[in-house]
Amino acid sequence: MEANYRTASAALTAAQQDLEYTVLTAPFKGRIARRNVENFEEIIARQTVIWLQNITELDVIFDLPESVVRSVRGNSSGDGNLRSSETAGTVRATAQFEGRAGRSFPLRPKELATKADEQTQTFRATFTMDAPEDFNVLP
Repeated sequence: MEANYRTASAALTAAQQDLEYTVLTAPFKGRIARRNVENFEEIIARQTVIWLQNITELDVIFDLPESVVRSVRGNSSGDGNLRSSETAGTVRATAQFEGRAGRSFPLRPKELATKADEQTQTFRATFTMDAPEDFNVLP
């Protein structure tokens, strides 16, 4: 009886731990972009269940010529990531959206490729901006 009790107790502990693993939490406020599983479908560890879109910030990605990259790259951390507080003033970039004439949104440097594209000889740059509150911009 004692062995059965210990087995049942261990099974209960494992079931409680498994129940804790059924809760999904996002690292940021967002919107579900795509769901890869259906309700009550069994999944395995590390399987992608949903794709989330960050709705507070948007990334804008474009290619820059080397002459412009020099003014952005000035304060990179060496791994391609940029610290926006240190790069403030070196490059000023804004985004404009069709249908929103006359409005521009400031961009902050986020990431910069350290190797040029072989064909275009440009560098992939990622800037970020706060999502507009008065209209939707989809990633």
